Amino acid sequence: MATTVIQNSCVAGVMAGLMGGRWVGSVTATDYATIANIARAIADELIVENTASTSPMDDADNAQIGPLVESVAMATIIGQGPTASGTGGAATPADYINFAKQIYAASKQALTKLVAVLPPPAPVVPLLTAGNYAILAKSGITNTGTSAITGNMGVSPIAASAITGFALSYTPGAASSTSAQVTGLVYASDYAPPTPANLTQAVNDMQAAYTNAAGRAPDFTEFHGGLLGGETLIPGVYKWSTGVSISSDITLSGDASSVYIFEIAGVLSLASAMSINLGSVLPANVFWQVAGNVAIGANANFNGVILCFTDIALGAGATLAGQCLAQTAVTLNTNTVN
Repeated sequence: MATTVIQNSCVAGVMAGLMGGRWVGSVTATDYATIANIARAIADELIVENTASTSPMDDADNAQIGPLVESVAMATIIGQGPTASGTGGAATPADYINFAKQIYAASKQALTKLVAVLPPPAPVVPLLTAGNYAILAKSGITNTGTSAITGNMGVSPIAASAITGFALSYTPGAASSTSAQVTGLVYASDYAPPTPANLTQAVNDMQAAYTNAAGRAPDFTEFHGGLLGGETLIPGVYKWSTGVSISSDITLSGDASSVYIFEIAGVLSLASAMSINLGSVLPANVFWQVAGNVAIGANANFNGVILCFTDIALGAGATLAGQCLAQTAVTLNTNTVN
């Protein structure tokens, strides 16, 4: 959850409560303490809700915080304000500002408690031997133009003939082939041992990783209805019962230890020329589990490990830092994958 969103909601709620309650007396230190304690109590309730409930706080919860604080502040002002102050003087702008500062500080203190009791970062999804491949697919890898792949490629159970557009150089009886477009080796199920067995294991590991990611308990559900663009997302497990469309740049905030897992029941699309920005987050710690197909627009910049139940298609000039692990096919068009 965004701490600043909750803090600002509390401040806005208190200010609205002050106005709605028509505070006519001066604001005293006792009044400040009363409302600060109310804010702590509200946030403490949120802590209990977050740790005891199976559905963690989401946007809907955040949206309720401001009105909740407003209603409590208003009731307190109406019931205690004028009699507690007893001076009959009108509250000044400085009173309002000080009041807002008090509620902000109280909220921040309670939110620090909230962060302390949140679950630890999700463990990464174990790729096992599937992690040895930049691109791994079951039914083929096709390429148009000249792409640049850093890492190994593999196909299984389909044969090497399903890898097209790479001008493979293969010596009969060898366990791998090469391509000028691949900084690494290329493997197929019909190459010499131990490649067939290795690929079978890698595909099994890929499928197990997909299942592992799909089974993670979510921290956030139906975030923004699957329509993303312009958001900054904190680490955690996100789950959608629909597809996810990214229409403009998004940012994943965090550090090198942060883990993101995105569980998507539909398709995933990233618009042309848009980016998934990571900052200090590592692409290897970002997992996109997608039941539908994945479509990355032309000249877009994608980051993370794609675990796709169907096919992955990169538009012309798109780049991907991470891995393409598809249970059907991968389609490239003058792309960079590393």
